[in-house]
Amino acid sequence: MKKLTIFCSHSRPNQAGHTLLEVLVALLIMGVITTAIFQTYIVQHKNYMAQENVTNVQQNARAAIQELTRQARMAGYAVPNGVQPIRPANANPDSLTVTYKSGDCDPSLSVAMASMSDKLQVSTSVSCIQSGQYAYIVHPDSGGGEWFQINNVDTLARVIYPALPLSKAYTLGTLVVPLQQVTYFVDKSDAASPKLMLLQRGGVAQVFAENIIDLQVTYRMKNGYILDAPINVEDVREILISLSGQSTDAQFDTKVNRKNARVFQTAVYLRNIGS
Repeated sequence: MKKLTIFCSHSRPNQAGHTLLEVLVALLIMGVITTAIFQTYIVQHKNYMAQENVTNVQQNARAAIQELTRQARMAGYAVPNGVQPIRPANANPDSLTVTYKSGDCDPSLSVAMASMSDKLQVSTSVSCIQSGQYAYIVHPDSGGGEWFQINNVDTLARVIYPALPLSKAYTLGTLVVPLQQVTYFVDKSDAASPKLMLLQRGGVAQVFAENIIDLQVTYRMKNGYILDAPINVEDVREILISLSGQSTDAQFDTKVNRKNARVFQTAVYLRNIGS
């Protein structure tokens, strides 16, 4: 009987490993690819942030000039004799002060004041007047008056209480005109963070808009001339306003910030002056 001999051949896989050089080359390639991806992300992120920065600057400047336009258009509305409707201040940057009547009531003294520190008894409603605000008191025939702050108002009794004694005791028929007087100016005390400020008469300046670097105001007169600081404001027919917004964010260098600066301009016709 013949013996059957079986030969088994075992195939072995290639057990050869990667050399150190191959590992280093792979790591180098991976590092180059990762660096390229990361740099692309950084560039895109900076572009996004720059666009966001420009958008914020535009929104601030646009909102600010819209408010300036609204206030300038009100200048001179129902102001009594002796009160300047606008007060030009030519500087660098400029400032703009406008005054106009606030509210729709027209109180006048129904009883003559007994003394300079007397209360103001009026004949009409004082619902448009609030404690703490300012008003101008003037007799229509006298041509002279004064500003004063209101300490308290009794709407039922129609009585106004001045915060301080007036300069004289006013007579029957004297007008009490509630006024709004606001001033806009650029505060550069912190060079890294300029702001457009809003100051109401007797109050403290408040930040109105961030990153506003310049405010320039000129005045078109009735003869067509444009002046920086007109002497006779009754001859002003139009206010020309230029407002500049620019980011001061430290992550953007000076060159980028200059590129992102935005200038908004408007011309406001003064319907309440000289008409």
